[in-house]
Amino acid sequence: MLMATVSVIPKSKGDPEAMENFRPISLINVDIKIYSKILADRISLILPRLIPNDQMGFVKGRQPADATRRIIDIMSWARKNKLPLALLSLDAEKAFDRVDWDFLRESLAKFGFDESMISHIMALYSEPKASICCNCQISDPFCIKNAKFTLNALNLRVHSSFQPPHIYHPVETYIEFVRNDIKKVLESIERGNHHVRHNLTIEEKKALSTLKENKQIIIKPADKGGFYSGVGSRLLHATQLSDSDSYQPISNNPTFEVSKEIKDLVAHYTTIGTIDTKLGEFLVKQHPVTPVFYTIPKIHKHPLRPPGHPIVASTESLLSPLAITLDKILSPLVPKIKSYLKDTTDFLTSLQNIGRLPMNCLLVAMDVNSLYTSIRHPDGIESVISFLSRHTDFSSHQYKFCKDLLTLMFFIQKRGTAMGSNMAPPYANIFMDQYELSYIEGE
Repeated sequence: MLMATVSVIPKSKGDPEAMENFRPISLINVDIKIYSKILADRISLILPRLIPNDQMGFVKGRQPADATRRIIDIMSWARKNKLPLALLSLDAEKAFDRVDWDFLRESLAKFGFDESMISHIMALYSEPKASICCNCQISDPFCIKNAKFTLNALNLRVHSSFQPPHIYHPVETYIEFVRNDIKKVLESIERGNHHVRHNLTIEEKKALSTLKENKQIIIKPADKGGFYSGVGSRLLHATQLSDSDSYQPISNNPTFEVSKEIKDLVAHYTTIGTIDTKLGEFLVKQHPVTPVFYTIPKIHKHPLRPPGHPIVASTESLLSPLAITLDKILSPLVPKIKSYLKDTTDFLTSLQNIGRLPMNCLLVAMDVNSLYTSIRHPDGIESVISFLSRHTDFSSHQYKFCKDLLTLMFFIQKRGTAMGSNMAPPYANIFMDQYELSYIEGE
């Protein structure tokens, strides 16, 4: 019953070749028309009591001419009393198309409609479907739904701003007990009653102290193998940042400009209904910290002059909420990659499932050198959008939202994405999927 055929008619004004200048008309069956007419007639009886008098549209007994008359009276009153006056006219673009169904249900409840009436109204939005009629050809039916990213749907949460009272007795009591225990231990050591045994020799302690005081050396865990290595600080970072294809020095702190872009982007997509208000609040970091760039030496590549594995510690940074949101959108889709392997166990299981290989058959492994920092931004973003178009039914606004987030993620870094960003693993996986389709499978 909830099936419509959508046809478009051109508007009287505007470019006839522009999509936005066509008005979609849904041709629905008679059953739905009768059902919706019954609901509309019943609601119209109480609308005048629910809707304020200054709203003229779609309320029985009120006419747009009443608003015109009111405006003329206000202008006359202002002119007579010599008072400044400003008139503001607001028009919601595509208002009918952008009514969020969850918001509609909440609004009906707010106005006092009982659950039975709300259920009858919301039945009109229970998995409706439509087909497109163009040049006398009717497309296959598709589902109609509110296309929106929400905080809850992405399983995200805004960090709590709660702070305990200045004096919170259970915590203060615990802290006092700890202080007393530490004080007893220190007093015991001073009296010589508490013997402390060190697990390092004197020579080892001197060596560690010398390394700690040497500001020219950075001691970092190695990229692989569980080792630690000491590398000259200038050598390690200068070698990494000298890659002008990936990194660009800047003359000023761009935090303010990037923050404004994020706020403008959030305001835009909240207004058109692509994201909800809560997700918009999550995306805007009020008090961001500056990310820290560092590298982990790859001593398995070269023991004396190891290349660096770039890491950006970006927790609580300006772009951190964007990276987390993209990760929540992209990660669930990664298993749809044709060559997806969950882990080493999954890989070994896949090899077992192949069975006996024919003669002269080779198993080939491919490794991309510095994959994360080698992906060109246009190619990476195009790969993600192409992947989403193949594996999701997102709206055009949702595709554009993902693209805009990705574009902001690479505001300064000229190429690739550093380890430490939440969206880096799915981003790299999706890029490699596009690479395989284009260059290995030949699509």
